[in-house]
Amino acid sequence: SNNVLLTNHRAAKISDLGMAKMIRADSKQTKSRLTTAPGTLHFMPPEALVEVDPIYGTPVDVFSFAAVGLHLFSEEWPTPSSERRRDPKTKKLVALTEAERRQPYLDKMTSGEAAAFKPTILQCLDDDPDERPPIEQVSQTLKDLKINQEMADEWINLIINFGSRDQMIQMKMSATLEQLYKMVIEKQNNSRIRFEDMRMAFGGENLERTKETLEECGMYDNARIIVHMRMSGGSQYIQGRKIGKTVKVTNEIDVVTEDDDTPTMQLPCGHAMTPESLAYWIKDQVDSRKTEIRCYKCHQKWGLSQLKDMGLTTDEKKTMELGLTENLLHHKYKCKECPRCGLYIEKIGSGYRIMCPMCDNYEFCWNCLREWKAPGSGCKDCGNHNCNIDALQQILQSCGTATISNISGVPVIRLCPACGEGIGYKGGCKHMTCHGCSHQFCFVCLKKWPCAGNSSDYNKKCVVAPRQTVN
Repeated sequence: SNNVLLTNHRAAKISDLGMAKMIRADSKQTKSRLTTAPGTLHFMPPEALVEVDPIYGTPVDVFSFAAVGLHLFSEEWPTPSSERRRDPKTKKLVALTEAERRQPYLDKMTSGEAAAFKPTILQCLDDDPDERPPIEQVSQTLKDLKINQEMADEWINLIINFGSRDQMIQMKMSATLEQLYKMVIEKQNNSRIRFEDMRMAFGGENLERTKETLEECGMYDNARIIVHMRMSGGSQYIQGRKIGKTVKVTNEIDVVTEDDDTPTMQLPCGHAMTPESLAYWIKDQVDSRKTEIRCYKCHQKWGLSQLKDMGLTTDEKKTMELGLTENLLHHKYKCKECPRCGLYIEKIGSGYRIMCPMCDNYEFCWNCLREWKAPGSGCKDCGNHNCNIDALQQILQSCGTATISNISGVPVIRLCPACGEGIGYKGGCKHMTCHGCSHQFCFVCLKKWPCAGNSSDYNKKCVVAPRQTVN
């Protein structure tokens, strides 16, 4: 409003309740005649609206003051109602009193200074100008309630210090410390500054997030508040790698290196590693043709989403994701890539003649990955020189034998019964784990481990499976 001014101390002053005139204290003049309907409609008394030649005096200002008070206490524009009510005696519709027309705003004056000042507001809104209290009485009521002082000090400036940067905010003296924290966070527009990490200090004391008001804390205009942030783990950096804020940083021993001198991260299973140990372990798993990442210690499976904020570089994440996918295709589903377009293809059946669905009439040999040259409909001889199907067959049929777990005559080269990966025997017991697909089987009888129904009986004899052939 153009009629509300602020002092240097930001106290609100109402500058025009109509058209005020200076009246000497010893003057008998108490009223003057002005133009019709002076002032703002919502703040005007009934006599200023219904009389053709209104008389302007102190009662008009008293009524307008009450309307302004309603505006301040309800924090809404005090629009009077135009409804009517039925008189219980005459049964006729009659106009509401000025107080009744503003009842919704009066109903909001239920606590504190508002409730204490409500009776005075009701008196000031009386329809009869002569029944309204004199302005001296209203002023005395204000002084008794100390509302004038509260209004002068209601809003204050606060200087919020962030290191080398200051920020000015305005708040009510009645605002709580919790509201102060929220406003400071909102003003930052920075997702890295979190509500739970922030602390503020003033006057040698830490400001807790409580319902205590600024006034109760001794705040004043232009008070300076210092912000400090609580950050764990050196801003969540370990070994120069950035760690996500949701990752718990611990002092637990690294399960890979058994080093306890460097902070570690708590993994999804509860064990701990440094970022470099985790990167090393993931690379080892990918190089070992694994299709999933499991804990070094307890072998619990980890999801990729659980590892994304654990200090891995962008290249390490890409290598992990691509490596696990390629391992799945190459070693679990035994896919190969079309020599012409690179499409991953999984072979079904025993034939080696493959037609790529992406390349027009292009056929290649599954074994040597060269274009199929042999005429006719044969599915094993591709017509390329040195295609190694025959060589592999020769190796399987002519390789030497060994005695394994006291069982003699066992061929030293086998194909994994699950994926067909070639495996050579170099020593040890008959329990074998395929490096390609992790299938466990008996190298002697080729049955799934444990072949004898007891995984601890490595020396129990079983029947030697015959030499294998390439299908």
